[in-house]
Amino acid sequence: MPPKVKKSHIKEILRLAESKHVRLPTDEAGRLVAAARYYKELGDKEKAADALLKQFGVKKDFVKDEQELARDKLQKEEAELEDEKEDADGDQEQPKKKRAKQEPAAAHVTVEKNRPLTELFRELAKYEFEEENRQKGFAYQKVGTAIAECDFEVTSGKEAMTLKGVGKSSGSKIDEYLTTGKIAKIEEARRSRE
Repeated sequence: MPPKVKKSHIKEILRLAESKHVRLPTDEAGRLVAAARYYKELGDKEKAADALLKQFGVKKDFVKDEQELARDKLQKEEAELEDEKEDADGDQEQPKKKRAKQEPAAAHVTVEKNRPLTELFRELAKYEFEEENRQKGFAYQKVGTAIAECDFEVTSGKEAMTLKGVGKSSGSKIDEYLTTGKIAKIEEARRSRE
């Protein structure tokens, strides 16, 4: 039997959500209804606040915009490339410093079975950034993030298109991967790099 919802419980859930910087609805009724629904469903104030966080997200002023994060990453990679060029252009008599290439830490994925798709879209984004197609790069990066953060296993492109930022083109690439085990555009990119 679900717990009885008291106004004091709802206010406490909303306080918890505020402390977690949840981007709550601006109308009072929307906040109250959402908090009450999750409390009834989950039976715990902390879990209800976490569910609000998951549904509404974090306030913009507490999270860097995805494009800003991508821009920072791109600038860092460009700086590393310049450093490598400078090392290569340096005095040939000095032995070149070998930099150990570190594998990036495995990115967080909510559902482990979505990891291959997430990594493929991140690879596509990286390729598009290298080709200076920033708009496509940001779009593929957004798809990779959406798949990584979704709480269900992606089993079709149509299903993935319910996620924010996943359009028809990405949906068809997801279907292509799920049926063939690869995406032609990535295979093309890999061949062009060789």
